[in-house]
Amino acid sequence: METLFQTRHEVNVINSYLLARKALAMFSYLGFEEDGSRRFINPALIHFTYLRYLSVKELFIELDKLVRTSKNQKNTVEKLLQECVSVNVGQKETLLRDLHAKDELIERIKLVRDKYYAHSDPNAFEVPNFLPAEVSELIQFVTNILYAVYGKEIIDVLIGQMLTSQLPYQFLET
Repeated sequence: METLFQTRHEVNVINSYLLARKALAMFSYLGFEEDGSRRFINPALIHFTYLRYLSVKELFIELDKLVRTSKNQKNTVEKLLQECVSVNVGQKETLLRDLHAKDELIERIKLVRDKYYAHSDPNAFEVPNFLPAEVSELIQFVTNILYAVYGKEIIDVLIGQMLTSQLPYQFLET
């Protein structure tokens, strides 16, 4: 596995992806029942509420790293896809077009990350709401891009290792 990721950029994208997946899994576990209904957590158990907050914070920070292109953020799935030579041109163009179709959602993620989770903004409570399905769909879309770049088997192995490990990125460290 170590030689699969040739650049630091690739390792950073995979790490952010796996951290976002794990954060979503944690939030889902702490926040929702298997049928999708909201899980009741006794307000006296404040540590569960805090864990849910931390998982959502991690999710938005890592998702922002994955999907927002800026002068400060260069480790994105868009750049990874653009530089990939193993994906045919038609599939690459389709995935890039579909990614750009999500610009409004990506901008909302940026806003939440910047105003609420990454900085102390006095207007932090003016951030948009998200449906868990929107975030799940975006992560699934990123998964599809990674499937195109590395193959389904490799990404599924990484997801399996991440879900069963204490450190989701331990197998990527050199």
